Amino acid sequence: MHLAGQESWRIGVGEGHAAHSLLFLRDSCNLAPAGADVPPPLLDDFAGSMNTSLAGSVHQSESGNSSDCVPEPGSHGHADMSEAWLRWWRRVVHIEGAAERGDFARSGGDFARREGPDDGRTRQRAAYAEVFDRPEFESLRQSPPLQGAARQMCSRTLPRRAGVMAVLGRDADASDRRSVFLAQKAVAESVIEEYRVSPGRVCAGVIVLAVRGAWSHIPEPGVLLCSEKFFADGALFLPALKRTLESALRLTPDHRV
Repeated sequence: MHLAGQESWRIGVGEGHAAHSLLFLRDSCNLAPAGADVPPPLLDDFAGSMNTSLAGSVHQSESGNSSDCVPEPGSHGHADMSEAWLRWWRRVVHIEGAAERGDFARSGGDFARREGPDDGRTRQRAAYAEVFDRPEFESLRQSPPLQGAARQMCSRTLPRRAGVMAVLGRDADASDRRSVFLAQKAVAESVIEEYRVSPGRVCAGVIVLAVRGAWSHIPEPGVLLCSEKFFADGALFLPALKRTLESALRLTPDHRV
């Protein structure tokens, strides 16, 4: 959210479609990545309409190579697949967080293109294509099992979660949306005043995930991952949002919520 035509703060909130795809794959394959930035399992009703699990099935490449199958849980291959998934997760979160933070709309910086058009949408599409390059997922070729599972996942249509839209306030009436805006505006303005910085330096990207419990984590400066339950509870979310905005200023050494 920002004011058009002038330098202002920004708080972008989104549902993270690619992030949800990765979480669905993780849960379907019973992967066990370890890290503070790894969310809890998806809510049961998110993937409840998906009747067939990816775990234990064989996903063959076009060449018929059965090395693409998902390894058995507990095996070294399964652990390697979990580690590959974690690396992929962090790349996707970096891009989706940057998108919500508004990084692609800025010229220069990490996402400047070396050639071709250099507008925000072009930069964003190019960055997404590097980390979520469906349908072949060539970026995952170093982990054939993960690449095969990703291809299989891509052949299905993940359910759109109406609950995410409701939590984000997109189905709410104007008065409720305004209340959410004013609460976030108050947090942004408090950071501007406390740290005496220009409004343009105050920005955050929030990705709301359909995962269990009241969970949250700041994986990198200016990016907050959180569950629906956490986001919906202002007593939890607003202080975490403030810490996220502060982390974007690089004034806080601890980026954990």
